[in-house]
Amino acid sequence: MAPTTTVKRYIKELARRARGEAPLELHQVQVDPSGDIGSHLQLAVDHADMGTIVPEEARLRAIKTTMVRASRLFTHHQVLFNHAVLDALAEVDAVLGDGPGSTKGAAAMASLEVVIQDLADQLGAVRHENDVLRTDLAELRAKTQDARNETRVLRSMLDLATAALRPGSAPDTAAQAGLSRLLETRHDDLYAAFENTFRGTRDDIKTLCKSYAGELAGVAATTGGRVLDIGCGRGEMLEVLRDAGVDAYGVDNNDTFVAAAGALGLDVAHDDAVAHLRNLPEASLAAVTGLHIAEHLGLSALVDLVDGALRALRPGGVLLLETPNPATWQVGANYFYLDPTHVKPLHPLFLEFLLRARGFTPVELRYLHPADATRLAGPAVDDDEPVLTQLVARFNEVYSGPQDYAVVGVRPASL
Repeated sequence: MAPTTTVKRYIKELARRARGEAPLELHQVQVDPSGDIGSHLQLAVDHADMGTIVPEEARLRAIKTTMVRASRLFTHHQVLFNHAVLDALAEVDAVLGDGPGSTKGAAAMASLEVVIQDLADQLGAVRHENDVLRTDLAELRAKTQDARNETRVLRSMLDLATAALRPGSAPDTAAQAGLSRLLETRHDDLYAAFENTFRGTRDDIKTLCKSYAGELAGVAATTGGRVLDIGCGRGEMLEVLRDAGVDAYGVDNNDTFVAAAGALGLDVAHDDAVAHLRNLPEASLAAVTGLHIAEHLGLSALVDLVDGALRALRPGGVLLLETPNPATWQVGANYFYLDPTHVKPLHPLFLEFLLRARGFTPVELRYLHPADATRLAGPAVDDDEPVLTQLVARFNEVYSGPQDYAVVGVRPASL
């Protein structure tokens, strides 16, 4: 067969395969996936020049050589790329030593993992230290702000004192009043901390106040006035009344308490209770409440408070005063004196008498909050030990009896 005929037949066969009329036989290289990098590299080296070299034993070698030469313009760069990749992989293989039985690569990876874990541990420690520093910084900022506030107060006190003591200066009533106010309130924070420590939690006090909520709501609905809580402190009574739908507000002379109650959205003003009642319009309130306030007042201030409440209440309005019960020994001989601002214990019969004497009628005396936890149990058989039974009962009465009491007086329709 003539060479020309053979070339034509070969070209036709290529054309048929290109059109899909004949199967295209691909040259596949078998690769063992379990082999090492070195064996794979050798296999790649053997085929790096594929398509650019015609083997000696190839059929139609002359024609194929001509075609390879003609296509070298296109395959030249691919061959250069193949060899560059092979050179890079050979360098990696030389570093890792990933030959059969070699552990150098595994050791390098293990060493890298150790380094990474060490860096992760160091990063975790740094993050923890940062969190601690953030907390310390926040506390330091709070303390710094408190110190700044105290410095401002001290500076104001010093300025006022200096102005009052300056030789030849005329008396400044406003400056003296301001200095007096600062001197009177300089322990507000201390007393607020004392209350938070010994008075009980807000939830505890709110639970005690709830016993009055229904009664005060009824009085407010009947008279149509507001409820005033004098010496409102942290605002527990006001919060209970607000939750019960009662229009109430409070006054207190402790700036710390006023600020804390105001932060809860309660209507509280800084004022003296007696002065505030004196300045209210007559018959403007439904009720006046004062929980653990009476024992902080001397006799004159206490009488003025009762008289001021009677004047400010509407007919049918009530004055409610709750105070520690000194008739219980545990209170009268012990707990009452824990608070250094207490003036003197008030016997229940005296406070009941005072409200009646100043015009309230009727007046009710209520004993509250017995100390059940300290009560003694009586004898198993009462009839066998009548004297012991009486002693136990008397002990429980005077020691574990009501810790507090309240007097509730009503303003009559006509005075």
